[in-house]
Amino acid sequence: MTEKRLEALEPEQQELLNAAEKAMERGWNPRSNFVVGAAIRGKSGKIYTGANVTLSTTGMTACAEVAAFLAANMAGEREFTAIATIVRNDGMSVDAPSGPCGRCRQIIFEFSQMASVEPMLTLYSNTDKSRVIVATIEDYLPSPFLSGRLREKR
Repeated sequence: MTEKRLEALEPEQQELLNAAEKAMERGWNPRSNFVVGAAIRGKSGKIYTGANVTLSTTGMTACAEVAAFLAANMAGEREFTAIATIVRNDGMSVDAPSGPCGRCRQIIFEFSQMASVEPMLTLYSNTDKSRVIVATIEDYLPSPFLSGRLREKR
């Protein structure tokens, strides 16, 4: 896990982070005012985006990462090479990068397991892209839930 500035990222990584920033403008969070944009790159090279939506009941919240994966899934893409997210709070800059919630970490991990390109690169940025965490999902989820650990009830 390393921290970089936008300029230090590879061009494909910058493109992905810029797509996440554009998606962030679609977020809708009138209660929390915490807006997240996400962009994932499919193995095909295509980028899919999503933004979070927070309603009055947290069970009705849609995370940006999930929205991006759903968009890709609807397009028929299920193998990914990278994901980027960026955050803002009520139009104000957020200084520290914010990693995914626990649910999203598990979802990112499971999609990364389906890909023949491993490990899935993750980029998490603060609002002005001066601080970007570059890691793999294994850095964020060191002990994931694996469905292979489930056993048949006897």
